[in-house]
Amino acid sequence: MSSECTLFYSYSSFNPVSGTRFGAMLDQLTDRCGTACLMVMLSVFYPSYAFFFQMSISVDISMHWIHLHTTLLQGKGSHKTMSIEDPYPLQIYYTSKPVLFIMCCGNELFYIMMYLIHFYDSAYFKFLAIVLFPIALAKWMMAILQGYTAARNLVAIDVAERQAQVKVN
Repeated sequence: MSSECTLFYSYSSFNPVSGTRFGAMLDQLTDRCGTACLMVMLSVFYPSYAFFFQMSISVDISMHWIHLHTTLLQGKGSHKTMSIEDPYPLQIYYTSKPVLFIMCCGNELFYIMMYLIHFYDSAYFKFLAIVLFPIALAKWMMAILQGYTAARNLVAIDVAERQAQVKVN
């Protein structure tokens, strides 16, 4: 539910907390926790896919965490601020509201369909899950790219700090 609320307030033009560090952290925490809880339930419902859901939780939390942390260390005003050096898919992902909306909504809806399929044997829900799976997979791959880019940027910060320290000594 937290992800769906985020989708709507992020997409709207009036969002009083989106421009604050507190808002960014709160947004990330509620999204990660809500999605993790849903995936834990899916692991119980579909034990043969538990490893997939566990990896999804790990990738989601770790890649978003390093991205947000690195963004703060870089002094960027938002975790959605991209530079020309960032991979083009990330630039599109974070600068295009329709792309971000489709990716986030499609990802969450995939997991929601999996939840509903457990309770209702519905061809419609199964069809939607199949249609939405590529979006969920693309979002997972985007998270890995996001984490890789953040790790690369964090290494650059470390190198710059060490070079500055050597110049002082």
